[in-house]
Amino acid sequence: MIGGGSRLARLALSPANFNFGEVCLDSSAMTDLIARNIGNADVLITSVIFDDPAFRSSFGATVTIAPGDTAFLAVAFLPSEERAFNTTTTIVSNNDADDSLQVFFNGVGIAPEIDGAPTLIFPLTQVGQQNALPYELQNVSDCPLVLDSLKIVGQNNLDFSISTDF
Repeated sequence: MIGGGSRLARLALSPANFNFGEVCLDSSAMTDLIARNIGNADVLITSVIFDDPAFRSSFGATVTIAPGDTAFLAVAFLPSEERAFNTTTTIVSNNDADDSLQVFFNGVGIAPEIDGAPTLIFPLTQVGQQNALPYELQNVSDCPLVLDSLKIVGQNNLDFSISTDF
């Protein structure tokens, strides 16, 4: 090589840590992992490996990043359970200093929260008569809520019925 310097592929990733925060179950949140080539030879990213399936990337074929250029790798968080998630993501490349770099992602899967009065108090009602009271349920979260059934439980539950008007 003329000029004497060696050619090195150097990959810089940011952010090194990313928190998706709270994400509703069966929804997703996205961010970009920024991959910069700070070397003077092409960087070849050959794989992106997550150790938790709740995190995914659209990474497909090898990504080539020329010296001084930047690539954006989309990362998605798709929680399927109500809990905290953490993953170590390994980026495999021809990076001169280390052929695999790690990035840490986390997030929390949350479910919808429903609220309503714990009991209804009916007025005295004669045998053979019926009385109806409205009951309101509220979704008190930012997550979509789907009600596919309602059930009356407790003592004398067969003496009551539900009429829905959605």
